[in-house]
Amino acid sequence: MKALRRLGQARLLIIGGGVLGLCLIAAGVVRVIHDAGRSEAVTSATAKPRAVVVQLKVPKGRGEAIKAEDVQLLSLADPAAPGLANQTQAVVGKVALEPLAAGQLIADASVTAEPGKAGLSAVVPSGLRAVTLSADVETAVGYLLQPGDRVDVTFVSRDGVGAASASLLLQDLVVAAVDGRLDSQTKDAAASTASERPITLLANPQQAERLFLARGQGKVFLSLRHPLDRSPATQAAPAVTTPTPLRTQPRVARPPAPRGAPVEIVVAGRSQVIYPGRGEAR
Repeated sequence: MKALRRLGQARLLIIGGGVLGLCLIAAGVVRVIHDAGRSEAVTSATAKPRAVVVQLKVPKGRGEAIKAEDVQLLSLADPAAPGLANQTQAVVGKVALEPLAAGQLIADASVTAEPGKAGLSAVVPSGLRAVTLSADVETAVGYLLQPGDRVDVTFVSRDGVGAASASLLLQDLVVAAVDGRLDSQTKDAAASTASERPITLLANPQQAERLFLARGQGKVFLSLRHPLDRSPATQAAPAVTTPTPLRTQPRVARPPAPRGAPVEIVVAGRSQVIYPGRGEAR
């Protein structure tokens, strides 16, 4: 019996020791996990925030508009360089001021919301051409045109005998530039004294050809449209004026030469009477 009791006590000691060991191991694991969590939390709190910049996914040429699908946000481990865009809203809808490569980080200074700053080509839509006419105050609506206005073009020509004809050549063309300006700001006073100014219009290739021919054969006049008037004008027959006949002065009869007093000439006993101014002798 004593032997059995001793064996039971030994078993209890072994089991108790095993349970105690397991508890110590579990406590150690819990402590390690807790310490690791604290270390990670401290590391996260002291780590530098990641920089976010806007990256271009496709190449863009000067004057091209940037769309939402053309860009993406990119996270950087290091701080971003100054001047880089960090929001897609800051670049979408703007145009490139310079050629941009795919993968390039977009700087605020490389895009603009004003297409005119990227040059004339940036405001010429695909399929159209920029055509410049030299216009005076009479043909350019008194120099009151502004970029963005819409005009009709009338062609006036004269034949060799003086007959003039006028016809509507083109309609609803957009004014791209006035006197080299792509915006509506007022030019300086010195330029306003020029007798002629360049007016740049947007036209398709066929319309551009007609404008070039008209400039060489006559004179073109621009008429300003209402901003909301996009309806085509009625194409009437060309207006023709007949030449004014030359007025001839009535023929005035020349007054007869004054008759002088007759002169009698006596030569060798012969007498002759001469009438001066008539060449007559009797």
